[in-house]
Amino acid sequence: MSLAFLGFSLPATAPLTLLRIAPLVSSTGSLIHALVELITTSAFLDRPVPAAPAAATLPSWFSSFFYRAAGSVVLLNAISTWSAVANLYLGTPDAGRRWYVAGLVAAVGHMAFVPVVMGPVKDIIEDRRGKAARESGKEVGEGAKVDMARWVSIHKVRMLVADLPAWLCFWSAVLNSVAAV
Repeated sequence: MSLAFLGFSLPATAPLTLLRIAPLVSSTGSLIHALVELITTSAFLDRPVPAAPAAATLPSWFSSFFYRAAGSVVLLNAISTWSAVANLYLGTPDAGRRWYVAGLVAAVGHMAFVPVVMGPVKDIIEDRRGKAARESGKEVGEGAKVDMARWVSIHKVRMLVADLPAWLCFWSAVLNSVAAV
């Protein structure tokens, strides 16, 4: 049996195959997104970037960057999470099942970092160190760069313990499940 779609004949297993690969596709997007975030935000931490201009620029830039990026991060992780749940609900071959479970745990693990990153995010956006320095009459200096360094270090850990493992697990799940469709 086959399905007709836009004049093409697709095997009847095509929807299930698409479901099987959906967590891999979305976790690939999530991992690439995280790498681009790392490259972009780390640029502010380079030595050639003077502290005062970076401190003045970072709060407004990061606010725009963070709130725009948050939507795609949530969407990609939601797709990874719910498509993994759907694969588990609909049943997967035993060899792929454990990888969908592990990938699901890792994808949910990304969101477990939200409370940890919100402190540095608020510190950067509200420029807490810069405001404190200005109120006490001190030079603004490193302020937001210090907070950005905190955020980047948490981001690296999250990439290594959540995003990369989710991608690897879903990759293994697809390799162990798609041929069995």
